[in-house]
Amino acid sequence: FRFLISAIKEHGRHDLAQIVAELSCVAFSQFSKIPPGTVLVPIPSRWLVSQKRGINLPQEMAAALPGDQLNLLRFAHSVRDQAGLSAWERNRNMSGAFIAKNVSPKHVIVVDDVCTTGATLRAAVFALLKSGHKVHSAVFAASTRA
Repeated sequence: FRFLISAIKEHGRHDLAQIVAELSCVAFSQFSKIPPGTVLVPIPSRWLVSQKRGINLPQEMAAALPGDQLNLLRFAHSVRDQAGLSAWERNRNMSGAFIAKNVSPKHVIVVDDVCTTGATLRAAVFALLKSGHKVHSAVFAASTRA
């Protein structure tokens, strides 16, 4: 998965996004006991990054997974690119980074492409919980740490 994600994000190989989505579906099918009505919430990508890459991979993954997708998160402030940042810098960079839309509370599964330190997922989960949503779990295609 790491090779595929890197090829998509850094080398413009958008044709590989379908493979990541299909493999994610296989992994996703292993979840059990997902509450009825649970929605998939992709981590938003920074607008400039999405424009440069020509793809928003978490959004593509969420669209391919079974279930309804709902874009509940938006950035509360600008964040730096996480590449090259230490774990401490990533946590500081992502602290308070998201705001969740104030809609009736939902059961959610957070969708992201890569988990390195968990800073982005923590910030997303915190924002969703603060808005009253119930976070069931998170799915991501690759992890850069064991």
